[in-house]
Amino acid sequence: MSIRKLAGETLIYGLSSILGRFANFLLVPLYTWILVDAEFGDIAYFYALMGFLKVLYTLQLDTAFFRFGQDKAHRAGAYTAILRPVSGYILFLTAGLLLLAPLAASWTGYPTYVQDFRIIALILALDAFTEFPLARLRLEQRPLRFAGIRITGILVNILFNVLFLLVLPMAFDREAAPWLYPESRLILVLWANLIGSAVTFLLVSRDIRYLFQRMDTDLFRSMFRYAAPLILVAFAGVINEMLDRQLLRFLLPGTDQEIRAQIGIYSANYRLAMVISLFTQAFRYAAEPFFFRESGSATAQQTYARVSRLFTLAASIGLVVILLFQDWLKFLIGRAGSSYHEGLQVLPILLTANILLGLYYNFSVWYKLTDKTRSGAWIAVGGALVTIAGNALFIPQYGYVASAWTTLVCYALMVIVSYTWGQRHYPVPYPLGRMALFIGSALVVAGLSRYTLSDLPEVPRMIAYIGITLLFIAGWGRPEWRQMKVSG
Repeated sequence: MSIRKLAGETLIYGLSSILGRFANFLLVPLYTWILVDAEFGDIAYFYALMGFLKVLYTLQLDTAFFRFGQDKAHRAGAYTAILRPVSGYILFLTAGLLLLAPLAASWTGYPTYVQDFRIIALILALDAFTEFPLARLRLEQRPLRFAGIRITGILVNILFNVLFLLVLPMAFDREAAPWLYPESRLILVLWANLIGSAVTFLLVSRDIRYLFQRMDTDLFRSMFRYAAPLILVAFAGVINEMLDRQLLRFLLPGTDQEIRAQIGIYSANYRLAMVISLFTQAFRYAAEPFFFRESGSATAQQTYARVSRLFTLAASIGLVVILLFQDWLKFLIGRAGSSYHEGLQVLPILLTANILLGLYYNFSVWYKLTDKTRSGAWIAVGGALVTIAGNALFIPQYGYVASAWTTLVCYALMVIVSYTWGQRHYPVPYPLGRMALFIGSALVVAGLSRYTLSDLPEVPRMIAYIGITLLFIAGWGRPEWRQMKVSG
């Protein structure tokens, strides 16, 4: 598989990933224009909580499937070995969450949100059931079907969000449809998500037939042993990405309404910065099976180095675009004068952090290919400890700005440790100097451009920013494109 094909698959996965993780982002304008910041804070808090619970549902066995199912002769057996035990586990876990919903609501400080927690349990169950059929499509290099299934479910989610929050309230008042006017409209968002997840599940439901095929118990044990350390990696990753929302709720000073509003402001800007993260997610969908398929090649290390270089360039271009055009992009998170725009100060920090996270995914290929997943767990746990300590120490004084800087420091340390450790076990000739130039020049170009051109009228300023972006792309991109055309 050539790098050009990997780039093509990344674009296809990217469409579904952008719509997937941006069922959140595509709906941010709807949420931030209709809901008050405290209500949006509720949405951010609960979806961060779902991120933690999702790790418990999948147990990272999709990555084990990539490892043990890369050989076509063993793919069906590996898939069956996963599906039956995981399905039983998902049902057991969901039943427990449904029963414990009142306790969970009370413990998190949302005692009246019991129904919300029960809907979350059902969403997580449906999403977990669909995770493995979608992983099989990725390994079989069927990105179009993968994207079609994901996009269909996501569009349904978006449609019902618009119906519940915008269209139906315009047609029915509180007396005619009281269910459209709950204490918090979070529950309407969750219902829309549940409907979208159900549609996605139906589209992959034919894979249920694998539940009735004979499974290899010994193979499942081997796959679970491989995946077990990755559960820690995933938990640590969720901590690094989402724990700040949880800690902000408990550590920020102020009233409950003020705290929820601050979480909403930070989360809206975090999602704006996640444009880079979505590209990273799209890259992961295509690259993870690609790395395993290429591992037997004599030039695998050189290929991984080239992929990392191209990833860094693409992410740096995205950073320039977002920082230069943030004066217009900010209206995705609220109308003019919105309180959400107070958080734009953390945008450059979070964008850089997300690029570093992408580099960590690139550099972490070594422990997956060498079956040293425990090493990856140690790195991830170390990052999680940095996240917890940084947020706990500095949130009370600096608020969500501390969360942004902690995220950046955490990912920077993980990149350094993973690269250093990996070079001892699986050396890859990453062009670190050139990759650093991509990121550094992107920050300098965007910063200087905004500083020197900010007083221009709006239209000339936009034209100038477009020109600067094109020059940045041409300056760095043309040599890379020529080299990719030559090498394939």
